[in-house]
Amino acid sequence: MVIALDPADGKVYAFPEGDPLDAYVQLHRDVESLAYTLLAFQEFADACRSGADLDQLETHFKEKINSFDPIPFAAEESEWTRIIEEILEESWSA
Repeated sequence: MVIALDPADGKVYAFPEGDPLDAYVQLHRDVESLAYTLLAFQEFADACRSGADLDQLETHFKEKINSFDPIPFAAEESEWTRIIEEILEESWSA
């Protein structure tokens, strides 16, 4: 996935690998939201390795992000949803 910033409005977009260039999706409202989500994601990934309740961690992470910027989890098949699922299935490591 390639991430790009629109300099005109500050929105952050994702260009999934292997998809045509016009298949981009908005990932975040702005760079601040991207940075906030990445920091929260690192906390989430660390907590997942601690043995805490994964469902509770996932819910807390999504609520935290949605209260700051609803875009990352607005679509059911968003990039962030895919990443969270892969972590919970232990097929991806942060």
